[in-house]
Amino acid sequence: MKKVVTMVGTSIFENYVREIDDQYFGNDMEDLKEKAAEEYKENDPRIKRIKSKLEKWISEFSESDKEELSAEIKSLVKLKERFKEDFEVYLLYSDTAMGKLAAEIIRDVLQNMEIFKDSEIKKPDCINNLQIQDNEKFIIGMNNLIHKFYDEIATSGWGDNVIINITGGYKATIPYLTILGQVNKSPIFYIFEDTDALIEIPYLPLDIKWDLFEKYEDLFLEFNKEGIIEREEELPYNVKKELEGLIEVEGKLLYLNSFGLIFWEKYKEKYFFYYASEETQREIEKQLNIKKILQTKFWDKQIREGKTELKNGHYVYDDGNNRYRIFYIEKDGRIYIYKTFEDYGDYRYYLENVKGETVKFEDIKANSKLWKIIKER
Repeated sequence: MKKVVTMVGTSIFENYVREIDDQYFGNDMEDLKEKAAEEYKENDPRIKRIKSKLEKWISEFSESDKEELSAEIKSLVKLKERFKEDFEVYLLYSDTAMGKLAAEIIRDVLQNMEIFKDSEIKKPDCINNLQIQDNEKFIIGMNNLIHKFYDEIATSGWGDNVIINITGGYKATIPYLTILGQVNKSPIFYIFEDTDALIEIPYLPLDIKWDLFEKYEDLFLEFNKEGIIEREEELPYNVKKELEGLIEVEGKLLYLNSFGLIFWEKYKEKYFFYYASEETQREIEKQLNIKKILQTKFWDKQIREGKTELKNGHYVYDDGNNRYRIFYIEKDGRIYIYKTFEDYGDYRYYLENVKGETVKFEDIKANSKLWKIIKER
């Protein structure tokens, strides 16, 4: 199944207003205009009235005409006709009550259309902070949108597996989503609502300075999930110039902007980053089986968590029916490896004689350096 990611806008409401002369509908919409998604209430009389009127309006459309209800529906129908295979449809909406309402109505329509009977229409997802009233929130919202792709949607790979449909939603997201698709070689489509022409954005060879990410790996790894670092020391002028366009500086705060996040996440796909002392790293270099596990299994969060057990106070990656064990601590999104074993006797001796509570994380962290290894998939 291809994953089709569709940003949801408000064209379904605009189309209703264009066809139906209903002042009260317009008043209800105006009342909801500034409401955040968290303020959406199913039992809100305005929500009920809007839904009821739209459902009645939608019921008057034949199956073949339903694509005219909204730009999102039309574009998905055209994509289905083009690719002729089943879809996993992701409907992503802005952090607004209107976005949530539109996404729910569109999902209901798609689920009842014959053309999508064998496709999976996912429950709509809100992109927190994605709105256009507050620029600071918009930047955070864009980063949340990018994380949604990398962390949840494209986990099994990009390329033709992920289709980005930029027809709906805020126009301000289009440059970011276009670069996201280009970097990951995923097709990007757009349709003008008043036409039937499905337009594919052509792939352009991008000249990205990947060596900057290698040069400043330590700095980029400091950014938290929200893409923020608070630093006591100001970044040197030459570093700020080199990273211009990737980060924003505001006093002691550094922000990884949306373009920086797109490129950094792409760079990270190639490597597994971990922290270990030089002594532990020397052991890993000698332990070819442990090294192979790091490259092929341990980097994968799902596999790692599935094979990790709490033993005598230690978190131990147990590879299964063999002698290979990895002792580690995961904290603040970083992995600290402090012991590895290929000999079962040595492993048992260490496990029985060193209790986990005697291993101080502060000491491990203080003695650790950043290392990386190329992932094998």
